Amino acid sequence: MMDIYLEFLQKHYILSIIWLFLFISLIITIFKEKLSQVKMVTTDYAVRLINDHDAHMIDLRDVIEYKKGHVVNAISYPFSLIKEKKYSDIENLKDTIVVLVCNNGMTSYQAGNMLVAEGFNDVYVVSGGIPEIKAKNIPLIT
Repeated sequence: MMDIYLEFLQKHYILSIIWLFLFISLIITIFKEKLSQVKMVTTDYAVRLINDHDAHMIDLRDVIEYKKGHVVNAISYPFSLIKEKKYSDIENLKDTIVVLVCNNGMTSYQAGNMLVAEGFNDVYVVSGGIPEIKAKNIPLIT
């Protein structure tokens, strides 16, 4: 049985290396997510955080996208400001629950890690971002 695996590895070593790289990347990603203080949440859970726990939603999309439609009371704070470490306008939210939203959830996750490093205590990310919010028929205002 082991001979079959060894023969496959010898004949398809590039494919095997790619598969091993993807497997290791997947494991690293899973561990990073489990150890991260940033929590990915569903749209429904984000709504509960806002309604029941007075969470603040921060919309990380650029101002043009924000003006096309955003969640009621969401704060427009483009990701570019977080990348530049400009936190003055949201620093007062450090000790509150913060829910981040973007176009797909990936930018929010990156921004969440940056905010945690700056002392934000309770950071959540809406999985799927604005498209998921739209899919759940949550009203967006302009």
